[in-house]
Amino acid sequence: MELINQKRILLAEDDEKSASMLIELLSLSGFHVTHARNGLEALNSFKSIHFPVLITDIEMPQMDGNELISRVNAEPVPPVVIVTTVHHDFNLIIDVMKKGAFEYL
Repeated sequence: MELINQKRILLAEDDEKSASMLIELLSLSGFHVTHARNGLEALNSFKSIHFPVLITDIEMPQMDGNELISRVNAEPVPPVVIVTTVHHDFNLIIDVMKKGAFEYL
């Protein structure tokens, strides 16, 4: 796996408005953002190119954020995971933090 560009971020977000906002903000901060529109697409991208950071939504089609977190954390070099969601369910927050999420926004 190539680890040359440490300013790469994989964004898993199915909401186009949220994704566009995050891509613009992160790009202006000097990051190269790869956007995946669902968890399965994100997992495939992660397996082909290592990303040091994954920002993921929880509710997405084809594979949700919980499953995505579990799958990337099983990889030899897991990313730092940041979860973004509109849900305020404390059980969900606890679950994603136990799975290794670095931050929950």
